[in-house]
Amino acid sequence: MGVLGPLDVRVGGRPVTVGRRHARTVLGILLSARGRNVPVDRLVDVLWTQRTPAKPTTSLHSYVSNLRGILEPDRPARTPSRILVSSPEGYALRLDDDAVDAWRFESAVRRARAVSCAEAGPLLDEALGLWRGDAYGEWGPGSWADGEIARLDELLLMAHELAMASSLGAGRPHEVVPTAEAHVRRHPLREEGWRLLALSLWATGRQGDALAALRRAAAVCAEELGLDLGARVTAVLENDGYHSETVPYSLLFTEHAGRDVVLHRTRWNRIAGTDPATGEPVLLMPESEKEAAWAHSFHGALHLSPGGTRLASDTWLWHPLGQPVTWDLARWFADGESAWHGEQPAVEFRRLPPCEYHWNRPMVWLDEARIVLGGLGDDDEAVVPGARVFDVTRMVDLGVHGSGPDETATFGGPEGRFFAADGLLYSAGGPGLEIWDPTSGARIGSVPGFHPTHHDTVRRELVQLTADGVRRRPTTESLPTG
Repeated sequence: MGVLGPLDVRVGGRPVTVGRRHARTVLGILLSARGRNVPVDRLVDVLWTQRTPAKPTTSLHSYVSNLRGILEPDRPARTPSRILVSSPEGYALRLDDDAVDAWRFESAVRRARAVSCAEAGPLLDEALGLWRGDAYGEWGPGSWADGEIARLDELLLMAHELAMASSLGAGRPHEVVPTAEAHVRRHPLREEGWRLLALSLWATGRQGDALAALRRAAAVCAEELGLDLGARVTAVLENDGYHSETVPYSLLFTEHAGRDVVLHRTRWNRIAGTDPATGEPVLLMPESEKEAAWAHSFHGALHLSPGGTRLASDTWLWHPLGQPVTWDLARWFADGESAWHGEQPAVEFRRLPPCEYHWNRPMVWLDEARIVLGGLGDDDEAVVPGARVFDVTRMVDLGVHGSGPDETATFGGPEGRFFAADGLLYSAGGPGLEIWDPTSGARIGSVPGFHPTHHDTVRRELVQLTADGVRRRPTTESLPTG
């Protein structure tokens, strides 16, 4: 049966006619109930809004009997119907989920929300293809079907937006731009439409048009709804969606030459710096360097050295292989894109030791040269708690593996989040906070039960945020032993 357009009924694959207007309305109401019982009083009220017959339930029963004959032409006489069933509460349709186009549509949209972008695309194409016109178009607005029409229309808009989001996530932003533009013109108050338009424009390199789209959205909200969105949108922080689920979005704030700079991922293998106040690009990686060693890393969480001169990214490579990298941020600020050119780029791009299927690991800078990497082992199944300290300013010969940063210390024990202050390593693992000497590997103190989640470097405090409140501990306090 079909209600996503004119009423369409097929039995055994062949179209059948439900000729009487009231019988068609009974069928439409039962279909809108999606298998639930519809009380007789409800059906009577809809069928006869002005002149009610002397025996409305008898008339209703005749329509139901007629429908049963149409829907089950081969049903033996005096046997109960298996499709249009009756109960003390009223009538209901007992149909498979795929027997009604509206039900199939809802099911496909629900499944599309639970799968990957690549899988969602075909599901949504099939679902949207079920629509032949307006939902319950035979009755239209102002009829008994108002509520169901509004619900399905909203679901239809959501399906269109989900289809655009799936195409964007699957790496096809050029397909999304014209579709999203048409969508916001038809539905200017749909926030998701504006979001998708801005993201697709940004992903195709049209950053200026993306920001203009967001300004148009703000103007619409101001004019139509009287809403002032306040601060002007200057930048869209979004990557291309390629395997975005593997690592956190790369995002970090720093400062240079007296202005704030936000470092963020623009594509899976590109980091950029943007002035958040103006949206002006401050740092870019060259798009032309496609074969460079640094162009094959999928960027994750970013870690800034205490003085802001070096940057680390918890990246992974195919097959997949977790392998953090570091580079000279100060040189990048000084030389711009040219700092990345050549086989030995001026940014001093360094790879730390790899670990199969293992990323999002503890990591922290001790100073402008030394970085601590959490976990001992070569693959995720063999990793044990511990720390490895590297001096990225000193390269050493690694034999068949070429060269790499000098590993100055390796020791077991540290686990959980890593923090650093005053040349010491702090780990917030199982029993609580533990303090380590990163040169000798000795544990020199602990604070049981304290599991900091953040480091306030300005106030020089480790901070634990919980549902019950905030706990703080200055890193300048004397070290508790234990």
